[in-house]
Amino acid sequence: MPGFLSTSVCRDKALDFASSRGVLLVIRGLETVNAIVPPNSFVLVTPRRQVPEQEVILDRGINFIVESVLEATETSRREVHLRATGSGARQEGLSAQA
Repeated sequence: MPGFLSTSVCRDKALDFASSRGVLLVIRGLETVNAIVPPNSFVLVTPRRQVPEQEVILDRGINFIVESVLEATETSRREVHLRATGSGARQEGLSAQA
């Protein structure tokens, strides 16, 4: 299915959006795939609205390798560390940025 996924590269914002039992995805290697990085913006409906969100738009065809999984503790959420390894068909006008 063609299209894009949106995610934040700001850890604080990602934690704001995740539930207390959520999983934090840590993605590396975005410089190797189709990604659009719009300007920073503030998200006023989150608890830490003074922290700007750095959003990244990812091609849906991106493949990932799981590098590690850190289990949740009393003070942190579960983290899954991924490496982007490639994307679907490149589209005209997109640039890999990160």
